Amino acid sequence: MKKLTYILVIFTSILFLGLTFSYNPLMANTTDELDEKKEIYLNILTVNKDIYDMTKLIVGEKHNVEYLFKNEKEMTAFKVTDAVLNNINNKDLLLYNGLGYESWINDISNNIRGSDLGVINLSRGIRPLSYELLQSGQENPYYLLGFSEYKIALYNIKMAMQERDIENRSYYEENYNNVIKEIDKFSAKSKEEIKGYKDYTIITNTDKFDYLFRDLGIYITKVKDSNDLAYLNDPSKVIFFYDEALEDINNLKSEIKNEYKYIGLSLDNSENVLKSNVNKIIEAIKK
Repeated sequence: MKKLTYILVIFTSILFLGLTFSYNPLMANTTDELDEKKEIYLNILTVNKDIYDMTKLIVGEKHNVEYLFKNEKEMTAFKVTDAVLNNINNKDLLLYNGLGYESWINDISNNIRGSDLGVINLSRGIRPLSYELLQSGQENPYYLLGFSEYKIALYNIKMAMQERDIENRSYYEENYNNVIKEIDKFSAKSKEEIKGYKDYTIITNTDKFDYLFRDLGIYITKVKDSNDLAYLNDPSKVIFFYDEALEDINNLKSEIKNEYKYIGLSLDNSENVLKSNVNKIIEAIKK
């Protein structure tokens, strides 16, 4: 009986060793690879180049980012077609300005049922100003031209990315924080430079730069025509800021006064519209 038990123990040990040496580690590696989460790659569409640039600051090269329009003129002339809808529905995210800036956005959002497309309104959390001149009472959609609102829009981009790509949440958070630090540093420096130049009268005939002037602490006088400027006696101390994309500066000068300092501010500066406009304002005031 003892001899039989001894034989069974030896046989079991040999069988166990055989199973151990015949174990194929490649099989285990295949299982591990299947368990790993696949890297997410998103196709992101932004309405314009400015939002494209903002999105790239957050996502870097992790995802494909494209934009629809180079400037406001192209966007205004845009018509939603079936071909456009099919293209947009193949994307993962659509980022748009909001506050009525894209008059056709409902034509898109109402036709994406059943699609996985995420439509992100970057104006969420913005306290909009109102138009004062041509469209009194309507919300002013040009908030990306102001520091505070620009940062809110960046936050909305970051949140949209973190919701779609959970594994890389910290990556988007780090990029966002770095951009905010840079904006705050530039904003503080700009406001400090402007403080020393209070003897200019700043006038404009557009509502589009209201967010920017407010952030910089610059008081502006809005004019509709030359009659509003009758009280301005010293042209050398007047700076007229206008929308360089939409205004004919020669007609503007002849209608009002040639002696004023005329500075065109931009809506569609693909490099960095916010910094570019601020630098123009500072340069004009310091001369």
